[in-house]
Amino acid sequence: MGSLPYIVLLGDVGTGKSTMVEKLTGVSGRSSAADESFTLTSEVYEIYDGSLIICDTPGSNAMNDKFQHNLHIAHAMNFYPVTCVLIIVKADTRMDNVVDRVRAYAEGFLPEDLPIELIGVCVTHMDTVQWTGRHLLPNLDNHLGISSAVFSTLQTPRETLRADIMREIARKRPIPMSIDSNMFLRLFKISNSNLKVMRDVRKEIGRFEKMKQDFYREKSRLSPNLQMNMTFEFQTWVHEEIIRAQKWLSERNNFTLSFGPNMENEVGHIANMTNQLRKVLSDIRVEASKYHRNVDTNFRKCPHCPAIWQKIEGCDGATNCGNRPSTATDIWSGEMSTFSFTWNTSTEQLIVRQLGARSVPSASAGNRSGYGAGCGKPITWSEMAPVEVDLQFDIPPISTNDLHSLPQAARRNWNEAYETALSGLRALKINRVKR
Repeated sequence: MGSLPYIVLLGDVGTGKSTMVEKLTGVSGRSSAADESFTLTSEVYEIYDGSLIICDTPGSNAMNDKFQHNLHIAHAMNFYPVTCVLIIVKADTRMDNVVDRVRAYAEGFLPEDLPIELIGVCVTHMDTVQWTGRHLLPNLDNHLGISSAVFSTLQTPRETLRADIMREIARKRPIPMSIDSNMFLRLFKISNSNLKVMRDVRKEIGRFEKMKQDFYREKSRLSPNLQMNMTFEFQTWVHEEIIRAQKWLSERNNFTLSFGPNMENEVGHIANMTNQLRKVLSDIRVEASKYHRNVDTNFRKCPHCPAIWQKIEGCDGATNCGNRPSTATDIWSGEMSTFSFTWNTSTEQLIVRQLGARSVPSASAGNRSGYGAGCGKPITWSEMAPVEVDLQFDIPPISTNDLHSLPQAARRNWNEAYETALSGLRALKINRVKR
Protein backbone atom coordinates (compact mmCIF):
# COMPACT_ATOMS: atom_id res chain seq x y z
CA MET A 1 0.00 0.00 0.00
CA GLY A 2 3.00 2.22 0.56
CA SER A 3 2.25 5.91 1.00
CA LEU A 4 -0.93 5.97 -1.06
CA PRO A 5 -3.81 7.97 0.44
CA TYR A 6 -6.49 5.79 2.03
CA ILE A 7 -10.06 7.07 1.72
CA VAL A 8 -12.98 5.58 3.66
CA LEU A 9 -16.45 6.39 2.32
CA LEU A 10 -19.13 7.08 4.93
CA GLY A 11 -22.79 7.81 4.33
CA ASP A 12 -26.41 6.77 4.31
CA VAL A 13 -27.90 3.96 2.29
CA GLY A 14 -28.39 4.94 -1.35
CA THR A 15 -26.15 8.00 -1.45
CA GLY A 16 -23.96 6.59 -4.22
CA LYS A 17 -20.89 5.30 -2.40
CA SER A 18 -20.72 2.07 -4.39
CA THR A 19 -21.44 3.89 -7.66
CA MET A 20 -18.40 6.10 -6.99
CA VAL A 21 -16.27 3.03 -6.30
CA GLU A 22 -17.40 1.40 -9.53
CA LYS A 23 -16.53 4.53 -11.49
CA LEU A 24 -13.10 4.97 -9.88
CA THR A 25 -12.08 1.31 -10.02
CA GLY A 26 -13.85 -0.18 -13.00
CA VAL A 27 -15.38 -2.99 -10.95
CA SER A 28 -19.07 -3.77 -11.32
CA GLY A 29 -21.87 -5.24 -9.23
CA ARG A 30 -21.30 -3.08 -6.14
CA SER A 31 -24.22 -0.66 -6.54
CA SER A 32 -27.95 -1.32 -6.50
CA ALA A 33 -31.21 0.58 -6.70
CA ALA A 34 -32.67 -1.49 -3.85
CA ASP A 35 -34.49 0.24 -0.99
CA GLU A 36 -32.21 -1.40 1.57
CA SER A 37 -28.44 -1.39 1.68
CA PHE A 38 -26.93 -3.54 -1.06
CA THR A 39 -23.39 -3.23 0.29
CA LEU A 40 -23.14 -5.46 3.36
CA THR A 41 -19.38 -5.49 3.99
CA SER A 42 -16.46 -3.13 3.55
CA GLU A 43 -14.25 -3.67 0.50
CA VAL A 44 -10.93 -1.95 -0.23
CA TYR A 45 -9.90 -1.12 -3.80
CA GLU A 46 -7.05 0.50 -5.64
CA ILE A 47 -8.50 3.02 -8.13
CA TYR A 48 -8.01 2.87 -11.89
CA ASP A 49 -4.65 4.68 -12.04
CA GLY A 50 -3.19 3.35 -8.78
CA SER A 51 -3.02 6.82 -7.19
CA LEU A 52 -5.13 6.12 -4.10
CA ILE A 53 -6.92 3.40 -2.12
CA ILE A 54 -10.65 3.70 -1.52
CA CYS A 55 -12.93 1.70 0.79
CA ASP A 56 -16.59 1.12 0.04
CA THR A 57 -18.67 0.62 3.19
CA PRO A 58 -22.27 -0.33 4.08
CA GLY A 59 -24.82 2.42 4.71
CA SER A 60 -24.41 3.66 8.27
CA ASN A 61 -28.16 4.23 8.68
CA ALA A 62 -29.30 0.83 7.38
CA MET A 63 -32.80 -0.17 8.45
CA ASN A 64 -31.64 -3.60 9.61
CA ASP A 65 -28.40 -4.86 11.14
CA LYS A 66 -27.15 -1.39 12.08
CA PHE A 67 -24.58 -2.84 14.44
CA GLN A 68 -23.08 -5.12 11.79
CA HIS A 69 -23.05 -2.40 9.14
CA ASN A 70 -21.28 0.10 11.39
CA LEU A 71 -18.95 -2.60 12.67
CA HIS A 72 -17.75 -3.05 9.09
CA ILE A 73 -17.17 0.72 8.85
CA ALA A 74 -15.09 0.67 12.04
CA HIS A 75 -13.21 -2.34 10.64
CA ALA A 76 -12.40 -0.28 7.53
CA MET A 77 -11.18 2.67 9.60
CA ASN A 78 -8.90 0.40 11.61
CA PHE A 79 -7.47 -1.25 8.48
CA TYR A 80 -4.82 1.36 7.64
CA PRO A 81 -3.94 4.99 8.56
CA VAL A 82 -6.84 7.02 7.21
CA THR A 83 -6.16 10.06 5.05
CA CYS A 84 -9.81 11.06 4.77
CA VAL A 85 -13.23 9.90 5.89
CA LEU A 86 -15.25 11.11 2.91
CA ILE A 87 -18.85 11.79 3.93
CA ILE A 88 -21.10 10.99 0.97
CA VAL A 89 -24.37 12.93 0.91
CA LYS A 90 -27.07 12.82 -1.74
CA ALA A 91 -28.11 16.18 -3.18
CA ASP A 92 -31.57 17.35 -2.10
CA THR A 93 -33.91 20.04 -3.37
CA ARG A 94 -33.48 21.77 0.00
CA MET A 95 -29.86 22.62 0.69
CA ASP A 96 -30.67 22.68 4.42
CA ASN A 97 -31.23 18.93 4.29
CA VAL A 98 -27.78 18.40 2.78
CA VAL A 99 -26.16 20.52 5.50
CA ASP A 100 -28.08 18.60 8.17
CA ARG A 101 -26.91 15.23 6.84
CA VAL A 102 -23.29 16.39 6.76
CA ARG A 103 -23.72 17.73 10.30
CA ALA A 104 -25.14 14.42 11.53
CA TYR A 105 -21.93 12.66 10.52
CA ALA A 106 -19.43 15.44 11.18
CA GLU A 107 -20.60 15.97 14.77
CA GLY A 108 -19.27 12.52 15.61
CA PHE A 109 -15.81 13.78 14.72
CA LEU A 110 -15.29 15.96 17.77
CA PRO A 111 -11.61 16.89 18.19
CA GLU A 112 -11.37 14.76 21.33
CA ASP A 113 -12.61 11.73 19.36
CA LEU A 114 -11.29 12.17 15.84
CA PRO A 115 -9.69 15.24 14.27
CA ILE A 116 -12.20 17.31 12.30
CA GLU A 117 -9.47 17.73 9.68
CA LEU A 118 -9.89 14.06 8.85
CA ILE A 119 -13.30 14.50 7.25
CA GLY A 120 -14.16 15.50 3.69
CA VAL A 121 -17.50 15.91 1.95
CA CYS A 122 -18.79 14.65 -1.39
CA VAL A 123 -22.27 15.56 -2.66
CA THR A 124 -23.63 13.13 -5.26
CA HIS A 125 -26.63 13.26 -7.62
CA MET A 126 -25.94 16.92 -8.42
CA ASP A 127 -27.78 16.46 -11.72
CA THR A 128 -31.07 16.17 -9.78
CA VAL A 129 -31.07 19.68 -8.24
CA GLN A 130 -31.11 23.26 -9.49
CA TRP A 131 -28.47 24.67 -7.17
CA THR A 132 -24.71 24.25 -7.62
CA GLY A 133 -21.70 23.70 -5.41
CA ARG A 134 -21.11 27.45 -5.32
CA HIS A 135 -24.49 27.81 -3.59
CA LEU A 136 -23.86 25.07 -1.02
CA LEU A 137 -20.29 25.85 0.05
CA PRO A 138 -21.09 29.12 1.89
CA ASN A 139 -23.74 27.23 3.89
CA LEU A 140 -21.34 24.42 4.78
CA ASP A 141 -18.74 26.98 5.81
CA ASN A 142 -21.13 29.15 7.85
CA HIS A 143 -22.81 26.27 9.68
CA LEU A 144 -20.08 23.64 9.94
CA GLY A 145 -16.78 25.34 9.15
CA ILE A 146 -16.33 23.12 6.08
CA SER A 147 -15.04 25.23 3.22
CA SER A 148 -14.58 22.68 0.43
CA ALA A 149 -16.35 19.66 -1.03
CA VAL A 150 -16.47 17.33 -4.00
CA PHE A 151 -19.54 17.41 -6.27
CA SER A 152 -20.49 14.66 -8.70
CA THR A 153 -23.17 13.40 -11.08
CA LEU A 154 -23.62 10.09 -12.85
CA GLN A 155 -22.01 11.72 -15.88
CA THR A 156 -18.92 13.04 -14.08
CA PRO A 157 -15.85 11.49 -15.76
CA ARG A 158 -13.76 9.34 -13.46
CA GLU A 159 -10.70 11.48 -14.19
CA THR A 160 -12.56 14.57 -12.99
CA LEU A 161 -13.88 12.79 -9.88
CA ARG A 162 -10.39 11.52 -9.05
CA ALA A 163 -8.85 15.00 -9.49
CA ASP A 164 -11.51 16.58 -7.26
CA ILE A 165 -10.93 14.00 -4.53
CA MET A 166 -7.18 14.51 -4.71
CA ARG A 167 -7.68 18.26 -4.27
CA GLU A 168 -9.96 17.61 -1.30
CA ILE A 169 -7.31 15.51 0.48
CA ALA A 170 -4.23 17.45 -0.65
CA ARG A 171 -3.53 18.95 2.80
CA LYS A 172 -4.67 15.98 4.86
CA ARG A 173 -2.26 13.62 6.54
CA PRO A 174 -2.93 9.93 7.33
CA ILE A 175 -3.95 9.17 10.89
CA PRO A 176 -3.76 5.68 12.45
CA MET A 177 -7.05 4.84 14.10
CA SER A 178 -8.09 2.27 16.65
CA ILE A 179 -11.82 2.33 17.24
CA ASP A 180 -12.47 0.46 20.48
CA SER A 181 -15.87 -0.41 21.96
CA ASN A 182 -16.36 2.96 23.65
CA MET A 183 -15.22 5.00 20.65
CA PHE A 184 -17.52 2.92 18.46
CA LEU A 185 -20.54 4.05 20.47
CA ARG A 186 -19.45 7.68 20.20
CA LEU A 187 -19.13 7.53 16.42
CA PHE A 188 -22.00 5.30 15.34
CA LYS A 189 -25.70 5.12 16.10
CA ILE A 190 -26.82 1.49 16.33
CA SER A 191 -30.15 1.70 18.19
CA ASN A 192 -33.51 0.83 16.67
CA SER A 193 -36.52 3.18 16.44
CA ASN A 194 -38.40 2.05 19.53
CA LEU A 195 -40.78 4.98 20.06
CA LYS A 196 -41.08 4.58 23.81
CA VAL A 197 -37.33 4.58 24.37
CA MET A 198 -36.79 7.42 21.91
CA ARG A 199 -39.43 9.46 23.74
CA ASP A 200 -37.61 8.90 27.03
CA VAL A 201 -34.32 9.92 25.40
CA ARG A 202 -35.84 13.13 24.02
CA LYS A 203 -37.29 13.88 27.45
CA GLU A 204 -33.90 13.59 29.12
CA ILE A 205 -32.21 15.69 26.47
CA GLY A 206 -34.86 18.38 26.93
CA ARG A 207 -34.37 18.25 30.71
CA PHE A 208 -30.63 18.79 30.42
CA GLU A 209 -31.07 21.65 27.96
CA LYS A 210 -33.49 23.29 30.39
CA MET A 211 -31.04 22.76 33.26
CA LYS A 212 -28.35 24.48 31.24
CA GLN A 213 -30.63 27.46 30.56
CA ASP A 214 -31.54 27.69 34.27
CA PHE A 215 -27.85 27.50 35.17
CA TYR A 216 -27.00 30.49 32.99
CA ARG A 217 -29.92 32.43 34.44
CA GLU A 218 -28.92 31.75 38.04
CA LYS A 219 -25.26 32.35 37.30
CA SER A 220 -25.94 35.81 35.84
CA ARG A 221 -27.20 36.97 39.24
CA LEU A 222 -23.90 36.31 41.00
CA SER A 223 -20.64 38.18 41.45
CA PRO A 224 -17.75 37.17 39.13
CA ASN A 225 -15.98 35.03 41.69
CA LEU A 226 -19.14 33.15 42.62
CA GLN A 227 -19.89 32.65 38.92
CA MET A 228 -16.55 30.88 38.60
CA ASN A 229 -17.22 28.66 41.62
CA MET A 230 -20.69 27.81 40.41
CA THR A 231 -19.47 26.92 36.91
CA PHE A 232 -16.81 24.50 38.16
CA GLU A 233 -19.23 22.83 40.55
CA PHE A 234 -22.07 22.65 38.02
CA GLN A 235 -19.94 20.85 35.43
CA THR A 236 -19.15 18.19 38.04
CA TRP A 237 -22.82 17.85 38.94
CA VAL A 238 -23.86 17.55 35.27
CA HIS A 239 -21.32 14.74 34.77
CA GLU A 240 -22.83 12.85 37.71
CA GLU A 241 -26.36 13.61 36.52
CA ILE A 242 -25.62 12.06 33.11
CA ILE A 243 -24.52 8.85 34.84
CA ARG A 244 -27.80 8.89 36.79
CA ALA A 245 -29.67 9.44 33.50
CA GLN A 246 -28.02 6.34 32.02
CA LYS A 247 -29.24 4.26 34.94
CA TRP A 248 -32.70 5.84 34.78
CA LEU A 249 -33.12 5.00 31.08
CA SER A 250 -32.02 1.42 31.73
CA GLU A 251 -34.37 0.89 34.66
CA ARG A 252 -37.34 2.62 33.02
CA ASN A 253 -37.12 0.42 29.93
CA ASN A 254 -36.07 -2.80 31.68
CA PHE A 255 -32.73 -2.98 29.91
CA THR A 256 -30.70 -5.98 31.05
CA LEU A 257 -27.54 -4.95 29.10
CA SER A 258 -26.56 -8.60 29.00
CA PHE A 259 -25.63 -10.86 26.09
CA GLY A 260 -28.57 -11.53 23.84
CA PRO A 261 -30.58 -10.27 20.85
CA ASN A 262 -31.52 -7.00 22.58
CA MET A 263 -28.06 -5.99 23.73
CA GLU A 264 -27.14 -3.91 20.67
CA ASN A 265 -30.33 -1.85 20.79
CA GLU A 266 -30.17 -1.33 24.55
CA VAL A 267 -26.53 -0.27 24.41
CA GLY A 268 -27.26 1.88 21.35
CA HIS A 269 -30.10 3.80 23.02
CA ILE A 270 -28.04 4.60 26.12
CA ALA A 271 -25.06 5.65 23.99
CA ASN A 272 -27.26 7.79 21.74
CA MET A 273 -28.63 9.65 24.76
CA THR A 274 -25.19 9.98 26.33
CA ASN A 275 -23.69 11.39 23.13
CA GLN A 276 -26.32 14.13 23.02
CA LEU A 277 -25.96 14.89 26.73
CA ARG A 278 -22.20 14.98 26.21
CA LYS A 279 -22.76 18.14 24.16
CA VAL A 280 -24.42 19.83 27.15
CA LEU A 281 -21.49 18.87 29.37
CA SER A 282 -19.07 20.11 26.72
CA ASP A 283 -20.85 23.49 26.61
CA ILE A 284 -20.49 23.88 30.37
CA ARG A 285 -16.84 22.88 30.24
CA VAL A 286 -16.20 25.40 27.49
CA GLU A 287 -17.68 27.98 29.85
CA ALA A 288 -15.37 26.76 32.62
CA SER A 289 -12.38 26.93 30.26
CA LYS A 290 -12.72 30.71 30.20
CA TYR A 291 -11.78 30.74 33.88
CA HIS A 292 -8.98 28.21 33.31
CA ARG A 293 -7.35 30.53 30.81
CA ASN A 294 -7.35 33.39 33.29
CA VAL A 295 -5.95 31.49 36.24
CA ASP A 296 -2.30 31.05 35.39
CA THR A 297 -1.63 34.74 34.67
CA ASN A 298 -3.09 35.99 37.95
CA PHE A 299 -1.25 34.06 40.67
CA ARG A 300 2.12 35.11 42.11
CA LYS A 301 4.28 34.02 45.03
CA CYS A 302 5.54 36.11 47.91
CA PRO A 303 9.39 36.17 47.85
CA HIS A 304 9.50 36.04 51.68
CA CYS A 305 7.01 33.27 52.57
CA PRO A 306 5.04 30.41 50.94
CA ALA A 307 1.93 32.56 50.41
CA ILE A 308 0.49 32.68 46.88
CA TRP A 309 -1.70 35.63 45.94
CA GLN A 310 -4.16 36.65 43.27
CA LYS A 311 -4.49 40.36 42.42
CA ILE A 312 -8.09 41.40 42.92
CA GLU A 313 -7.57 45.18 42.76
CA GLY A 314 -4.81 47.75 42.83
CA CYS A 315 -1.72 48.43 40.73
CA ASP A 316 1.42 46.48 39.93
CA GLY A 317 3.42 48.38 42.55
CA ALA A 318 4.33 47.95 46.21
CA THR A 319 2.13 46.64 49.03
CA ASN A 320 2.51 44.23 51.95
CA CYS A 321 2.08 40.48 51.90
CA GLY A 322 -1.40 39.80 53.26
CA ASN A 323 -3.00 43.21 52.62
CA ARG A 324 -6.75 42.87 52.22
CA PRO A 325 -8.78 44.28 49.34
CA SER A 326 -11.24 47.04 50.01
CA THR A 327 -14.70 46.08 51.25
CA ALA A 328 -16.23 46.60 47.81
CA THR A 329 -14.18 43.86 46.21
CA ASP A 330 -13.37 41.66 49.19
CA ILE A 331 -13.89 38.15 47.81
CA TRP A 332 -13.29 36.73 51.27
CA SER A 333 -16.38 38.42 52.70
CA GLY A 334 -19.09 35.78 52.23
CA GLU A 335 -18.08 34.50 48.77
CA MET A 336 -16.09 31.39 49.56
CA SER A 337 -19.12 29.21 48.88
CA THR A 338 -20.29 25.92 47.40
CA PHE A 339 -23.54 25.22 45.63
CA SER A 340 -26.13 22.46 45.55
CA PHE A 341 -28.12 21.65 42.41
CA THR A 342 -31.48 19.91 42.37
CA TRP A 343 -33.92 19.24 39.55
CA ASN A 344 -37.52 19.87 40.62
CA THR A 345 -39.61 17.35 38.70
CA SER A 346 -42.86 19.18 39.48
CA THR A 347 -41.84 22.60 38.21
CA GLU A 348 -39.22 21.25 35.77
CA GLN A 349 -36.72 23.75 37.05
CA LEU A 350 -33.14 23.67 38.30
CA ILE A 351 -32.93 24.70 41.95
CA VAL A 352 -29.59 26.22 42.93
CA ARG A 353 -28.72 26.79 46.58
CA GLN A 354 -25.62 28.48 47.91
CA LEU A 355 -24.11 26.54 50.80
CA GLY A 356 -21.30 26.90 53.27
CA ALA A 357 -20.69 30.64 52.87
CA ARG A 358 -17.65 31.72 54.84
CA SER A 359 -17.01 35.30 55.88
CA VAL A 360 -13.80 36.78 57.25
CA PRO A 361 -14.09 40.02 59.24
CA SER A 362 -12.64 42.97 57.37
CA ALA A 363 -9.55 44.63 58.83
CA SER A 364 -9.75 48.27 59.87
CA ALA A 365 -8.82 50.91 57.32
CA GLY A 366 -5.70 51.71 59.32
CA ASN A 367 -4.46 48.16 59.41
CA ARG A 368 -5.17 46.21 56.22
CA SER A 369 -2.83 43.28 56.94
CA GLY A 370 -1.96 40.86 59.70
CA TYR A 371 -5.33 39.03 59.72
CA GLY A 372 -3.86 35.56 59.66
CA ALA A 373 -2.57 35.27 56.08
CA GLY A 374 0.74 36.43 54.63
CA CYS A 375 3.92 37.55 56.36
CA GLY A 376 3.26 41.30 56.19
CA LYS A 377 6.62 42.04 54.52
CA PRO A 378 6.91 44.49 51.61
CA ILE A 379 6.20 43.05 48.15
CA THR A 380 5.94 44.49 44.65
CA TRP A 381 3.42 42.71 42.43
CA SER A 382 5.24 43.32 39.15
CA GLU A 383 8.41 41.77 40.59
CA MET A 384 6.80 38.66 42.08
CA ALA A 385 7.27 35.31 40.35
CA PRO A 386 4.21 33.96 38.51
CA VAL A 387 3.02 30.61 39.83
CA GLU A 388 2.57 27.60 37.55
CA VAL A 389 -1.01 26.40 37.35
CA ASP A 390 -1.82 23.46 39.58
CA LEU A 391 -2.38 20.12 37.86
CA GLN A 392 -6.11 20.41 38.48
CA PHE A 393 -6.16 23.32 36.05
CA ASP A 394 -4.20 21.44 33.39
CA ILE A 395 -7.06 19.08 32.57
CA PRO A 396 -8.29 19.90 29.04
CA PRO A 397 -11.45 21.87 29.89
CA ILE A 398 -13.49 20.90 26.84
CA SER A 399 -12.78 17.17 26.92
CA THR A 400 -15.56 14.74 27.79
CA ASN A 401 -13.41 11.62 27.51
CA ASP A 402 -14.04 10.94 31.20
CA LEU A 403 -17.71 10.34 30.41
CA HIS A 404 -18.22 6.74 29.32
CA SER A 405 -21.04 5.94 26.92
CA LEU A 406 -22.39 3.20 29.20
CA PRO A 407 -22.96 2.60 32.92
CA GLN A 408 -20.16 0.77 34.69
CA ALA A 409 -22.17 -2.44 35.02
CA ALA A 410 -22.66 -2.76 31.24
CA ARG A 411 -19.13 -2.08 30.02
CA ARG A 412 -17.58 -5.50 30.45
CA ASN A 413 -20.35 -7.30 28.54
CA TRP A 414 -20.34 -4.72 25.76
CA ASN A 415 -16.54 -4.74 25.42
CA GLU A 416 -16.55 -8.51 25.09
CA ALA A 417 -19.41 -8.51 22.58
CA TYR A 418 -17.77 -5.82 20.46
CA GLU A 419 -14.33 -7.41 20.42
CA THR A 420 -15.80 -10.83 19.59
CA ALA A 421 -17.83 -9.41 16.71
CA LEU A 422 -14.89 -7.38 15.37
CA SER A 423 -12.50 -10.32 15.48
CA GLY A 424 -15.01 -12.41 13.56
CA LEU A 425 -14.92 -10.17 10.49
CA ARG A 426 -13.00 -11.24 7.42
CA ALA A 427 -9.58 -9.61 7.18
CA LEU A 428 -9.54 -6.76 4.67
CA LYS A 429 -7.25 -6.76 1.68
CA ILE A 430 -6.69 -4.42 -1.24
CA ASN A 431 -8.36 -5.43 -4.47
CA ARG A 432 -5.98 -4.42 -7.24
CA VAL A 433 -7.33 -3.35 -10.62
CA LYS A 434 -5.80 -4.30 -13.91
CA ARG A 435 -4.30 -1.35 -15.74
